[in-house]
Amino acid sequence: MKRIAAPMIGGVITSAILELLIYPAIFVIWRKQALPKGALPAGPIGPTPAIRISRSRAFNGALAFFAASLVIAITYFVWASAIGNKNAQTANLTVPFARVTQGETAVSIMSSDGKIYPKDNILRIQFKDRDGHPVTAAGLRLDLSMNMPGMVMHSAAKVEKLDTPGEYVAHLTPEMAGDWTVDITYQGPAGPKTLELPINVSQ
Repeated sequence: MKRIAAPMIGGVITSAILELLIYPAIFVIWRKQALPKGALPAGPIGPTPAIRISRSRAFNGALAFFAASLVIAITYFVWASAIGNKNAQTANLTVPFARVTQGETAVSIMSSDGKIYPKDNILRIQFKDRDGHPVTAAGLRLDLSMNMPGMVMHSAAKVEKLDTPGEYVAHLTPEMAGDWTVDITYQGPAGPKTLELPINVSQ
């Protein structure tokens, strides 16, 4: 999204400067040269009330446009900062604790130390093909489940896409330590896929 938003905001600001300052000046210079000699009065002419109102409206419009551009720019930088913080959080998630290959796609789940705990865990999920190229997984969903006598415990993860193709970050909070099953559902190049991986949640 940054590659789309940056030129969009730059184009809005640049076009505003051109249309409000540069193009009117060029038009006035061009039209003055097209007028016959002597068409312009010799003495100075003050602005009429209509011109004053027009100038006031133009100034208010320019001020409103500048304020809107400032709000857009601040929103963009806040959003870019949040993306940067998210990427910084996942930079150390490099130790895999679960990996499975299904068809042509290899799925790896990584944490900072190769373990997950009964607390808020930040995980990195990576999809690659047999040649090591990233694979996009649309509609990715990750759930934990544990079969206990008389009940089944569930814990769903909040999944977000990273800037790196084929990589996602998941926030998962298991309720207790023990043996769980990770259920991964996604839409791959060959259609919908479902994976089950046994994992252990450490104390």
